[in-house]
Amino acid sequence: MNKLKIINKSVSILIVLFALNILIFIGNNSTNKVNAESSSIHNAIIIENIQLKGKYQLLANRISEIEEILNMQKDFNVYFYSQIMGLNIDSTEFEIQKQNFVFDSLGVDSLFRNLDTRTLFASKIVANQLNILIESSNKMKKNKHVMNLYPSISPIKTKDIVEISSPFGWRKHPLFGTPLFHDGIDISAELKTNVYATMSGRVIDVTYSKRGYGNMIVIENSGGFETLYAHLGKIVVKKGQFVVKGQLIGATGNSGLSTGPHLHYEIRKFGQLKDPLGYIYTYMTNNQQLASK
Repeated sequence: MNKLKIINKSVSILIVLFALNILIFIGNNSTNKVNAESSSIHNAIIIENIQLKGKYQLLANRISEIEEILNMQKDFNVYFYSQIMGLNIDSTEFEIQKQNFVFDSLGVDSLFRNLDTRTLFASKIVANQLNILIESSNKMKKNKHVMNLYPSISPIKTKDIVEISSPFGWRKHPLFGTPLFHDGIDISAELKTNVYATMSGRVIDVTYSKRGYGNMIVIENSGGFETLYAHLGKIVVKKGQFVVKGQLIGATGNSGLSTGPHLHYEIRKFGQLKDPLGYIYTYMTNNQQLASK
């Protein structure tokens, strides 16, 4: 009888232990499953954050490129409208508009707010530039010939230019070796290369000389511009003659004090010297290319 009781108690204990093992097993599996799901969610969030940061950086880089282009456009507009067109353009306008926007780049929470602010600023600048362009276009339509008064093309077709052998400004004189201010630019080209009027106007001087500038043409117009073409080998216009922009006026030579065949070219606006490259470099044009065909 005692043995039977002992067996029954042993069986009961075994059953209890077996049940406990099953509960522990189930509990461990549930915990592992929850931990696995939590870990999976955590990893997914990390991956998503990395992807979002990558997309943000790509967008930020693109906006930076737009801002850089807008800065370049601002500089060119100031130059073009004030120097070439003679219009009063406030060069500080761009910076004033920029100061009205706060570019916050501190903290994760401000990332997209910063992008939104920069995008809004860029859109306002583009709208402002468009308004300036429309206003200028309307002025052009009222006077279609106004651009002919600006020396905005090269006196030698781009395909015929060897190089700009001497720029505008202070330089060491090629013959005398002393510092001397160069009033224009020297454009190297082959002998007998065609030279064209860079603006419409009247020929006020035609000089044939073996000294100084050599054979030379000076043209002026009502826009306040005066252009000079020197060291020519051939002149095909006369003093007092009216010429139009792009008209053939002569050919390159080596006349006067010159070290080789080239064209010395000057621009004055209301009597003040201007750097000709400032008027030429933006052109390099379809008009010249078409004229060469």
